[in-house]
Amino acid sequence: MVLTLAGAFLVGNDFTHNSLPFYLAKPLSRWHYLLGKGLAVGVVVNLLTTVPALVLYLQHGLDDLDYFTDPDYFTANDTGVGPAGLPLLLGILGYGLVTTVCLSLLLVATASWLRRTVPLVMAWAALFLFLRLLATVLVDGLQYDPRWRLLDLWNVLRVVGAACLGVPPKFVTPAPQPALWEASLVLGAVCLLCLTYLNLRTRAVEVVR
Repeated sequence: MVLTLAGAFLVGNDFTHNSLPFYLAKPLSRWHYLLGKGLAVGVVVNLLTTVPALVLYLQHGLDDLDYFTDPDYFTANDTGVGPAGLPLLLGILGYGLVTTVCLSLLLVATASWLRRTVPLVMAWAALFLFLRLLATVLVDGLQYDPRWRLLDLWNVLRVVGAACLGVPPKFVTPAPQPALWEASLVLGAVCLLCLTYLNLRTRAVEVVR
């Protein structure tokens, strides 16, 4: 919900108030504009996800320095799965990068399409809440194939992010989960679709120089 408010303000207003032709009339390409908006959204995403994760990483490491140096810390202490230390730090950064790229592209694309806050909130609620409920009913309730969880984009992000942290899909709850390559393929398709739409959307803007 925080991202939808940010998206309507950062991107939607440019199309609603016809500000985009003004930006593109400057010595900027369409991709410069999209990159700038994506970076702005990325700051919000990382403040909500990556930064708190890094704070927790540092806090736990300061309590026990082995957490920083021993990649097998969780296995040795029987407290979890996946690596600790530097591999975990890189995993956190990788998870943050995946989340930033995917959510930034998705938000900029949907905000340029819907423009206003209320339709954007409703679209994101359908994307992240309704589809999650539908996937849960199909897989957990009706015992359909776990691939139906690919409808839930947030769950797809979680599967790919867990892989960045060294955690295989079989340990991701709720089980069962789709394969990592399937989740990665869905994320790649979503990002490609968003890029294609944004390219077409910005090309349709008439620029007066």
